[in-house]
Amino acid sequence: MREQGTTLIELSMVLGVIGVLIATTALAYQGWLGRYKVEKATCELYTDLMQARLLAIQTNRHHFAVLNDFSYSIAEDTNDSGSRDSGDRLLPNFPKPLTHLLCKNGIGNGLTFDKRGMISQIRTLWFTSSTYPDYDCMKISRSRIVVGQYEGGACNAK
Repeated sequence: MREQGTTLIELSMVLGVIGVLIATTALAYQGWLGRYKVEKATCELYTDLMQARLLAIQTNRHHFAVLNDFSYSIAEDTNDSGSRDSGDRLLPNFPKPLTHLLCKNGIGNGLTFDKRGMISQIRTLWFTSSTYPDYDCMKISRSRIVVGQYEGGACNAK
């Protein structure tokens, strides 16, 4: 009479294959999560800078973005001095922390949006990371901010 069932060898082979699949999926998930965090930080900083530009136009006041290594904040020039000073009002929800190091080219750590929403300082900002996200840098010109991928020492933004 023929007995049906699985042997211990067959069962261990199936469990081994499942284990390999789980390990591979976990490693892929960790890489995806790292890229996502950098892309999220880039997107959030971009959104906040565009918000500062729009607020400068709407309120007809200078707005300042202060960019530190692991945080940034945006303030409104409430005393109309045209420069960053103690009379400026920090916008709600700022300063915001960053999970990755924010690098900047140029001098200083600030951006000034004038009453027309223009920026006088042309800058490039990028996040350092061991992952390779789709976008992790910004080119900031007088009237535009574009995001791209930082590679080879340059921000490839279109």
